Amino acid sequence: MSRCWFPASPNWYLSKAADVNDEGIFAFSAKKLIFLFDVTQQPPVDRGCIAGHMDRVTTVALGVGLKPVLASGGDEHRVCLWDTELRTLVGEHSLHQAAVTCVLIPSIPGNPLVISADDRGFIISWRLGQAGHGDVHSKHCPDVKPITCLSSCPHRPTIIAVGYRDGLVLVLDLQARAVVVARLRGHEDDLQSIAWKPYPGESFGGDIEVEPKACAGMGDGALLATGSRDRTVRLWSLSKEKCIATLKLPFLKRRGKPVNQEASSFQRERIWTSVYWCRNSPTTLISSSFGGELLQWDLSADGKFTSTILGGAAADGQQHTRVVFGLVGFQAEPARELLLSTSMDRDIRCWDLLKPACLWTLPSLGGFVYALTISPVDPGCLAVGVGDCTVRVWDTLAPQDALCVRSLWQGIRSKVTALAWHPNREGCLAFGTDDGKVGIYDVVSNRPPRISNTYHKRTVYALSWGPALHSDTTGDSQWIALYSCGGDGVVIMHNPQQLKSDGINLNNLIQDACDLKQKFAVRSEVSWKPDGKAVALGNEDGSIEVYQVPNLRLVCIIRQHHKLVNALRWHPPLPPGRSETPQSQLLSGMLASGSNNAVIHVHSLRDILSQEGKQDEAVVLVEPYCSLSGHTARITGLDWSPHQPGVLASCSYDGSAQVWDVCSRKSLYNYRGHVGRLMAIAWSHTDPDSVWTGGDDCSLHCWHPSQQEYTKPPKGKKSVEMERKKNVNSKGKGHLASLYDRSETKSPLPEGVEQNWREPCNGTEAGKASAPSSTTDAASGAMFESANFLPPTRPRPELDKRKQDADGWRKRRKPRSNLHLTVLQEQRNVEDLREDCMVLAQMMYNQAGSSTMAQSASRDCIRHGLFVDHDLAQSMIQQEGAFLILNGHHDEQHQLAVWHGDLLKTIQAAADTNQMTDTLVSLAPMVGYRVWVHAVELYVQQLCAQDQPTKAATYLLALHRVHEAIGILRANRLYREAVAVARLRLLPSDPCVGELLTEWALSLEKGGHHPLAAKCYLSCRAPYDAAVAISRKGDVPALQAASRIASITGLGELAAAFALRCAHEMVKRNNWAGAQAALKPHDGLKDHALVFCTQELLHHYLSPMGVLGMSTFEDDTQWNPWVETVSNSDLLDVLIDVFNHHLGVEELNIEKKQKLCSQLAASSQASTGLMTRTQGAGDYSLALREGHRGIFNVNHSNKGWRSSSAIHIWGLTVSADILLQLGYLFQRDGMCRPWISERCAGPDPEPVGRDLPDSW
Repeated sequence: MSRCWFPASPNWYLSKAADVNDEGIFAFSAKKLIFLFDVTQQPPVDRGCIAGHMDRVTTVALGVGLKPVLASGGDEHRVCLWDTELRTLVGEHSLHQAAVTCVLIPSIPGNPLVISADDRGFIISWRLGQAGHGDVHSKHCPDVKPITCLSSCPHRPTIIAVGYRDGLVLVLDLQARAVVVARLRGHEDDLQSIAWKPYPGESFGGDIEVEPKACAGMGDGALLATGSRDRTVRLWSLSKEKCIATLKLPFLKRRGKPVNQEASSFQRERIWTSVYWCRNSPTTLISSSFGGELLQWDLSADGKFTSTILGGAAADGQQHTRVVFGLVGFQAEPARELLLSTSMDRDIRCWDLLKPACLWTLPSLGGFVYALTISPVDPGCLAVGVGDCTVRVWDTLAPQDALCVRSLWQGIRSKVTALAWHPNREGCLAFGTDDGKVGIYDVVSNRPPRISNTYHKRTVYALSWGPALHSDTTGDSQWIALYSCGGDGVVIMHNPQQLKSDGINLNNLIQDACDLKQKFAVRSEVSWKPDGKAVALGNEDGSIEVYQVPNLRLVCIIRQHHKLVNALRWHPPLPPGRSETPQSQLLSGMLASGSNNAVIHVHSLRDILSQEGKQDEAVVLVEPYCSLSGHTARITGLDWSPHQPGVLASCSYDGSAQVWDVCSRKSLYNYRGHVGRLMAIAWSHTDPDSVWTGGDDCSLHCWHPSQQEYTKPPKGKKSVEMERKKNVNSKGKGHLASLYDRSETKSPLPEGVEQNWREPCNGTEAGKASAPSSTTDAASGAMFESANFLPPTRPRPELDKRKQDADGWRKRRKPRSNLHLTVLQEQRNVEDLREDCMVLAQMMYNQAGSSTMAQSASRDCIRHGLFVDHDLAQSMIQQEGAFLILNGHHDEQHQLAVWHGDLLKTIQAAADTNQMTDTLVSLAPMVGYRVWVHAVELYVQQLCAQDQPTKAATYLLALHRVHEAIGILRANRLYREAVAVARLRLLPSDPCVGELLTEWALSLEKGGHHPLAAKCYLSCRAPYDAAVAISRKGDVPALQAASRIASITGLGELAAAFALRCAHEMVKRNNWAGAQAALKPHDGLKDHALVFCTQELLHHYLSPMGVLGMSTFEDDTQWNPWVETVSNSDLLDVLIDVFNHHLGVEELNIEKKQKLCSQLAASSQASTGLMTRTQGAGDYSLALREGHRGIFNVNHSNKGWRSSSAIHIWGLTVSADILLQLGYLFQRDGMCRPWISERCAGPDPEPVGRDLPDSW
């Protein structure tokens, strides 16, 4: 029946905005809607749209079971469960108090279990109740931080991974009341995606092996992949609870652009890292990259994971061009896995991971569809004007690719609101934008558009090609001009050959040609007759003017519409090959028009246009050929069928499109597939039974009129409301509460949607008449609009400000009364009001015989309370207040209490029912200071119960109760706010400040925010704790900062300890120069500097011999300058020279040298915690020689490697663990290297080699 070819664009910057199930149903959220597509077919087929949320949908999740369901959550704090087949609501809950960020449906038997998370860190498990039982809810809050993503373990569904905005990952076991199974910390920025390894175990099949241990019932453990905004993908082991691999996203070179190793601030703002773990290949991980490329990581390599672009070089043109937000996949066949990706470039792509290659691309739209037009030269070329500042050109007849779409964006800076193809030239497309620009695109070439030098002051609403007109032209023009009509009420003629020249106002041409002096109407639409012999101009006041060329003579004025004209369409000429009939001759002069009054008028102008100047004055038409009524909102588009003469299609703000038979004046077919208002319609030029429509649901539909269920547009709500009000007035007395509810029932416009697309923003008759309109205009449409894509308004031209003020045309809405019951009584029928007047007269003048009537009237204080005396008015206010409380209007009741003067009772009643408000507290001082203090105390208790601690603390500060305010903030873990209050309101010597900072620091350390915790400790004058806190991470920058802080604060020993740890970390990363730089500022670490120097020189010296079993000359190794002389000089000479000159040993006095030797001796005897290995018997030592000279001996006994094993260098004893830490494994099987000789050694071998220099 219908098909959505271009859906709305999936929402951006969300981790779970799209999902797919094993049946191939793909769901994604687009603003307030949820679109469903069957992606097993190529191209994908839409399965409908779910509309029910009133705010942006942030997350969706599909479940698999006996009945397919879909869970969704959004910014409105609501979680819904839908039936995907019927697209109906199954259940919902609103237990969240913040925006829902993630939903999840684990594959657990039974009724669907929906797990949702929000911005406050709360996780809610919700299972629909069985028959006869209610729903089951459970609420958990492992950490008070915004949650960004959720994912359940595929082989243990009750285990879920929770990602937080600060990079933390928690693994929870829902079966054990959400116990934290693992806490994974390593990312430095927002966590954006989580992917589990699809099979149990923590191995990739021979690559990384992790020793499993008991992990909350996970068996052999599990692996987890996470993507973060810090541009890394980390692999985690749940058994070890640590990161086992870090994958850094590479900077790729594409399309001839240089490789940029530094991401700009703009790129960092838009970084999004999505991950997907392939099911068929556990050693393959898919991730997104900076520019939209999909990377395929090979995890089977031995510790070195490499990445390639998915699909290789052949898929370079098929990659996304901007960041990718979602990666979801499913098993299409046993050996075939499909991956779906959504991106900021508004394309949805499907990848076959077996090939791998991109199978198809589904374009999506990021704004309203404002314009549709089909090329008369190429009937299969459809142009779509979209509110996302693009024009989509679709070749609907492409044989290979059914979605062959080009996106034109160059030179367009605002919404595209009008389009028009050139009638003769192929590929020439004119466009108009919301900012008043008019341009022409050459679709065939890739050149940027040509922009006209003449702009409209407001939005361009209509474009039409017609013959060029000049003030001195008397014959036919030789070129076709472009005419544009904008919101400024002017029609401009542009020369397409010279767009840089100024355009000509059509009103000036008419004035010059006809020698007219009067003021022209404000133009709202322009349409040229296909043969170029007449032009129709629609006006804001509802009139239509028809001018005949070449002399621009006004031949007809049509006065049938009473509101702004939105659409004008001339009937097209007969298709080639058809013979003319009397009916076709009549249709050749037909003009259809639509306006804001929801009625389409069709005018027959054939006889008038055939006069050819025989009439002196213009003909005024007040009766149309026919009127087509049925739409309940303004008409936004018209299009005649190019296949069937006399068949007209229309679209309206009532959300439907209608097909009419003009000759028989019947409504044929009605389409209601859109969710929102329609703004554009176009009849297919290749298929007689296809119509294209688009609207504010940001989607493009193609539907077949002959297959529609309805024949007429839906009924509007305006007549229903009027009938309801009429029934209300006829009831008269009694039932005041129900009358109030009915009288106030309206269909308000959704938030962010304007009342009228082409409405004048400043008055006249048209604007005033269209303001009330029907509620369908608003309610039918626009549940999809957002602040970024508001429909442009059509304002009036600028008027003189004095005239505006004098006429008062800009009316203000009358304020709403607080006396609702009284207002309802005044809205009764006239007979009842007259009876009230007679009763009031009898009451005021005490006529005889009317005492009974007067007494009964006095009891009815609502009718006469304003007109009798004080007592009756007091009774009236009491009843009004009770009515307001009953209907929940507490603020208005508080205002009446002030009028009444009984504020004390109102405060006490509001406190008893927890209905205290800011207004009530601000009015409490009218009664007295003590009452105000009591009111504040009650309000603080209410705010604490309502989880508003910040506001409660603010009110306590108004009472100067600083410590109590700080206590409330402290109890709610709002340490930042508590410290701010303490700093501002307490003395510096108050111990509360230090206690707050210490408690905050402990909380920050627990959450992993070590730098901020260190700042708290420094503020508390606890530098030791600050240095320890900032060193918790254990990496080089953290240790350097800790050492620097300890040094600045006078903790020399602690600074030296951190510097030594930092040097060890740098050596592990082959940064020898950095290690020496870390040790240099500390004199007490001179011995360690000598040891590190010896290690570095040995490392560099032995590497070329190939004895280390590994390559040590990596590109990232950072040597000290002195290692360059090792290969050309004697090693011992180099050691002596480095010790003396570079490390400053020669400058030391005798006492410091002796101290240094004792430190070296002590370090050689310190235990390093090496593992002992004992094999066989017999003591031996290994002597390493350089040529024939021994350098040092290694003593070894039959008890294995021990911490006391030593290397003797020039009489200095250095621990043998130096070599072991570098990986020097000595062999005992006789296959030793040539430079290793095995011999028996005594218990205390003598050093071999040179003696110490005299200076030592």
